[in-house]
Amino acid sequence: FEEEQPLPRGPIQSHPPVPILALSPESIAPKVRHETEAAIIATQEQHNANPPVNNLPTELLTAILHIGVKDAPSTRRFLASVLLVCRRWNWVVLASPTLWTRFQLIVEGSDCLNSNCLKYLQRTVIQSGSLGLTLSLGLFQKEEDSDRPFYLELGRCMSRWQDVNFNLGWVADQFFAALPKLGNNTAPKLRNLSLCSYGTPQPYDIFDPHDPCPLEKLEISRTPVVWSTLNLKRLRYLSIDKPYRYPPSVPELLQIFERSPLLESLDLDDMELALESPNLSLPSEPVCLPRLSRFYITRIDATDTLIRMMRFPSCQRFYFEITGEPEAILHWFINIARAALIASPAVRLLLKSNFSYDKTMRIITEL
Repeated sequence: FEEEQPLPRGPIQSHPPVPILALSPESIAPKVRHETEAAIIATQEQHNANPPVNNLPTELLTAILHIGVKDAPSTRRFLASVLLVCRRWNWVVLASPTLWTRFQLIVEGSDCLNSNCLKYLQRTVIQSGSLGLTLSLGLFQKEEDSDRPFYLELGRCMSRWQDVNFNLGWVADQFFAALPKLGNNTAPKLRNLSLCSYGTPQPYDIFDPHDPCPLEKLEISRTPVVWSTLNLKRLRYLSIDKPYRYPPSVPELLQIFERSPLLESLDLDDMELALESPNLSLPSEPVCLPRLSRFYITRIDATDTLIRMMRFPSCQRFYFEITGEPEAILHWFINIARAALIASPAVRLLLKSNFSYDKTMRIITEL
């Protein structure tokens, strides 16, 4: 056995205490929380990566997501949710510009076009690359100066507009004031445009007549424009609905038709047409629309005058809606029917009214 060593004599020397933990409880908590969250995220990602749907080829997954974007009530929420599913889905969405070409936004009541709306628009523009944009706006808020940056950003990407639906509520004045005019140079990809607003002090000068944009479909509801500036040579579908205060005159409509020889479908609803225009006169010859196949017209004064100055030889579906008692509007009805038959011998009259076709024919035969 080894000899036991005697204990040292004298005063015991003091040594600094050895710390058991180098970190205080306050500094440990964030580190542990971060490591725990990282472990949870890693577990979730591993779990989300295992479903059979992730065995699909990237092209097929992208096609499925396209269907979701198209049918989703909110494109913004749909993409935000998909980005969080797993790393692969996040990569697929960020690597697919076509998934970012649809921009939808509705602002109501006390809401405003805040910085989040602007960032959403900017991200859509960046992620979609150089592709055409489908824009859908419903702006029903009060007019605020803080909205102007959003409108300016929207104008900066006008060259990317392709399919546009704007319901501008009461903010149309500020909206159009911030945008350049629509023309082939400013909006070369624009094909479909739908405009609606409430109450306007004056017509909006939004089209460049000297540089016509390549619009194929135009729908205008409650939003009067400077009608003489409509010079749309590629237009195929035109709808004008209730342009209160400033409806087009008969000469202005005929000028629009003359400039749109490819027109195939025409809807004119609820307006009082002036027979004369300060700067235009009726053409000497009727305006021919050789491709027009559908014509819908309702509650419009001076309809017979307008139709007498038109020819649509290929039109077989002529709809017109009549309101009132048959006896009171019979003369008007006969004039419209006669003018339509002259404009298109092959036309088929389709009445929409509060009286039957049989009753109308009986009244005519009794004359």
